[in-house]
This record gives sequence, C-alpha cells and structure tokens, in this order.
Amino acid sequence: MEPGPDPGPPPPAAPSFAEVLRLIQNGQEPPGLRHPHASPTGDSPTASRLPPPAKPWENRPGSAGPRCSQRSEHKEPPPLSTQQPGGSSDIA
Repeated sequence: MEPGPDPGPPPPAAPSFAEVLRLIQNGQEPPGLRHPHASPTGDSPTASRLPPPAKPWENRPGSAGPRCSQRSEHKEPPPLSTQQPGGSSDIA
C-alpha cells in the first residue's frame, strides 16, 4: 500500500474567547476570519413557489398533521344535581 500525501502539520488550536476578545479590543482580526464576497445582485426578487406552512391551529384540507385538542366538539355539561349533600334520595 502506498502512503498518501502528507497531510501537513495539524491546524493550530482555536483561540480562546479571552484571546479573541483581546484581539478585537486592540483592533486586530482574530485568526481564521473569512471575508465572503457577498454583494446584492440588483435582481428583482422571485415569488415563492411553495405555499406557506400551516399554523398549528389551522386545519387545511388534505393535511395529515395533528389536530388541535382544543377544537373538540362542544358538549353540554351534565345538569347539576339540586339535591343537597346528605339528603335523602328516591333511588333505592
């Protein structure tokens, strides 16, 4: 088996937060800082091709997402008993 290319020396250890802070406070750049060449193109924006995602409380037709538990059918509560606690009952 042939040896591969020499990977070279290991990369230097990342500077600590205190070192980076000191460099910035002294007006120096931290090592390994990248400067991307990003600039606006001047082109007009393109329209979105996807529909906006559904909100958790929305129920869109055909969606397989979970339903909100608070949107259950409204059922009337059972009537309150007018019997006083400790009173007699007609049920035998």
